[in-house]
Amino acid sequence: MRRTSFMYVLIEERRDVTTKHISQFHLIDSDEFLLQRSLMALQYLPANFFALLQSNKPFSDAMARRRDLPQFRKILPGEVHPLYWADMLQTPGVVIMSGNIIPGWVEKLSCARPIALLTSSEQTLKHAKSLSNACSGLLKGFADIREFYRVVGELLERLKRFPALLDQVPENLHTIDTSNLLGLRPRLDFIDYLPSPQPWAGRSAAMLYNRLSNAAEEPSLLGPEFDDQPMFAPAMLNWATAACNALMAREHGIAIPRSAGVKPAEVNRLARLLASSAAAKEKVDEFMRIGRIISGKGTIRRPFLTVPVPRLDVLKKPSTGMTLDFAEPTQRRMMANAMTDFVRGTKRSEFDSSDAEDVYRTSQHTILQEQRLLACQATWLSSIDERIPIQLRPFRGNVPNAFRDFLNALAHNSKKSSELFRVLELTLAASLPDGVVEHLLKRASSVTLFTDYPYEWTLIGDRPLCLHRPTARLPLSMNAWYNVSATLLKPYKLTPGDPSKVLVLDLIEKGDKIRPYSDAFLRSSTNIGNRFTRATPKNALEARELVCKFSPEIVLIDSHGRYDQQADEVRLQMDGNWYAFNALLPEPPISPVWIVSACETAQSEALRGCVVRSLLSRGAYTVVATLARVDAFVASMLAGRLLADVYQPMPDAGERSFLDIFFATQLTTALMYDPLLPLLHKAETDPKITDRFHEMRLEIVHWAHGRPIDPRTYHEEMAKKLTESLVRHDLYDLYRNLQDAGHVRPESLLFSIYGFPDRVTIA
Repeated sequence: MRRTSFMYVLIEERRDVTTKHISQFHLIDSDEFLLQRSLMALQYLPANFFALLQSNKPFSDAMARRRDLPQFRKILPGEVHPLYWADMLQTPGVVIMSGNIIPGWVEKLSCARPIALLTSSEQTLKHAKSLSNACSGLLKGFADIREFYRVVGELLERLKRFPALLDQVPENLHTIDTSNLLGLRPRLDFIDYLPSPQPWAGRSAAMLYNRLSNAAEEPSLLGPEFDDQPMFAPAMLNWATAACNALMAREHGIAIPRSAGVKPAEVNRLARLLASSAAAKEKVDEFMRIGRIISGKGTIRRPFLTVPVPRLDVLKKPSTGMTLDFAEPTQRRMMANAMTDFVRGTKRSEFDSSDAEDVYRTSQHTILQEQRLLACQATWLSSIDERIPIQLRPFRGNVPNAFRDFLNALAHNSKKSSELFRVLELTLAASLPDGVVEHLLKRASSVTLFTDYPYEWTLIGDRPLCLHRPTARLPLSMNAWYNVSATLLKPYKLTPGDPSKVLVLDLIEKGDKIRPYSDAFLRSSTNIGNRFTRATPKNALEARELVCKFSPEIVLIDSHGRYDQQADEVRLQMDGNWYAFNALLPEPPISPVWIVSACETAQSEALRGCVVRSLLSRGAYTVVATLARVDAFVASMLAGRLLADVYQPMPDAGERSFLDIFFATQLTTALMYDPLLPLLHKAETDPKITDRFHEMRLEIVHWAHGRPIDPRTYHEEMAKKLTESLVRHDLYDLYRNLQDAGHVRPESLLFSIYGFPDRVTIA
């Protein structure tokens, strides 16, 4: 098998072998801080050998660079998995990146074959130069790119003495001038290099823009005067990506769609201009003009929005296995002061003691480093589906308090839940900078959120974002982002028309008061032809073995769940016992889609104890999980409707993404069942209205079945139909009384979708 990708290996250094430290504010594994120099360099480097070669399709190459970032493995100094070792022996382009240590296995590897080794330490570089087959370079200042190409050139020369490895390298690299790889690299030379702004001023977008052009030779930083222009780099990336996509389509003979807003003749004229001897400014101006038109007059249709809200809530009560650098109450107060000042853009100069000053300065440095790490993560994650990354400056505001108040109301079944949810929607919207709601979220076609808080509930007009546009979320802290990035390189196509690929782990016991809802879900699914693979494991081991045995594409878990904050662990009930969720998960790779229909499976205060983090880190593409306690009826209706839309679509549905399917399902369930839920539960105990209620519900279901869903009008259509049906069946007054009494809650919205559901499609 040919191995043409570079294999980047990052040596992971831990301060303590048994403990994972966390940074103070966003709860990132602080071990990544030691790798930050390598991660920042990697953003500029090629993903494979083909990216070193020019071709006759420069815009296709540019889009490949923008989409395919280098994938890497993190390896501890004393631990090398046998599969990793085999890969390192057989892959031509092995690039080791290290800080302060060269493990013994690196020396052993260099004896067996040539390697490239890049380090940020001059002392480590001296050690590397003593290795027999190591081509070494120093990551220092702004020389990263030059050093990489120089070192890889040396690596290619040494590979000539290893035919088994050289044969896997593209033939054009066998005879190329390896001392001038940097000068020969493919690039869009009419686009200037864009220096890197601060993370909250568009750093991730600038990185991807520079990958598109490949013009950078010596990276540099933009001055603080650009800090107030956070949309400059994202806008440039948005326009350049749109223009490149059109020119790439032309290179492959693909017609420009009418919806692009430009005619094929305009794209042809642009291509001729870019190939001419015209001035670079004329070229880039026309390139950006065409890109702005194609992108919808500059609208960022698919933003990747990083919303960093420092996690001071968790720092007050760290969970098992987490170690804080500053643990004393006085130190924590100084940390909070440092965070507040950072948000305001200020710094203190007077302190009560040297210890207080040290904590303050360390904390301000840490939060800045966290922002840089988040920018690196966003570069990789947003590239997965060609989204435009936008990172906000960290803030606190009233979001944590408003969210906690809402969750407390839900936990106590308070009639204030609906009112507090509205307050939370408004608080989320108000916390975002001017223009983000109106000009970004409102106009986007879909949104990916990178945050720990449920910004999918941000109020857009008169409804939450997740009922306005398809919206998915990624946890910001402790998210194994490098595994997510590596897993989702290729989209996943579900097998059409085969519901047996769904494994239902039916964990609700007979005699349980919510068992009728589970039975109704299974019965109605079977009636429409969705015959799922159903299993009733008695313990976590059986559940894990069943997932391995059937290798399903979708796993649906129907269970009771609860989150243990002290242990930072989600547990599911099986046969009367409670098991840690991780205990039922097999080794990766795992099923691409998971629907966890149980309470408290993705609570925002969780760190690692969250089914979303557990599943995404093992290779899942997308996860549907719950933020709090959920109603069993709504859960069964949402799961049933979701899978019906996947496997029993309308005849003209065409290819759809799982994100679009979930959006339509949640929209319908929220508008149909959330308002009726109190009435339904009353009908279960009051025989006087039982028949009327079920007749009315069937009437609405028949009306909604097969009806096209336009998010702009569906709210009004559904509200009108509900009112008409309630009046017709003499239930309207009772419905209004229950609503006015605060019994209506946003049950459907307590389910959120995580990961990259737009990478999962079905025909």
